[in-house]
Amino acid sequence: MRVIGLKSGLLALCAFAGSGLAALAQTSNADIKGNWTFESELDIACSFNGTAYIGEAFEGGLTCELTAHQACPIPGSDDEESWTVRQSCTVEREGDELVIRSTIKEFLGGNVSDTYRPDNFYLEIKNKDLMDGFLVSYAAHPATWTRSEEPTS
Repeated sequence: MRVIGLKSGLLALCAFAGSGLAALAQTSNADIKGNWTFESELDIACSFNGTAYIGEAFEGGLTCELTAHQACPIPGSDDEESWTVRQSCTVEREGDELVIRSTIKEFLGGNVSDTYRPDNFYLEIKNKDLMDGFLVSYAAHPATWTRSEEPTS
């Protein structure tokens, strides 16, 4: 997985701190609607991945739903704690750049946690089958989205 440079990382954090997208987007006509899988490299021993569906919103624009899975080892144990979380999301797109803002809908697996943050993303469209950028939750972590032909629940 490619790690985005410092400039892109700062743009990602600024995009979530403000209300809009970075102005340095390239223009792309890539159709990103459909099923996706994603993964992120967390700076802790946890794993993070999931599936998403991006579709057209009723009022135009894009909307999405994602299901994220995070598993973390329990210190001093061979066991792990995990969460599977269904989230609705909005998609803002400007050229090749996306901001995905999520809202937790329900915990499908694991204990309900008031410390689990919505899984937001700042992504750059590389082509119709690949987007990469950052997961922005409790911190920013490199993330990759790849097109999936499988149905998303």
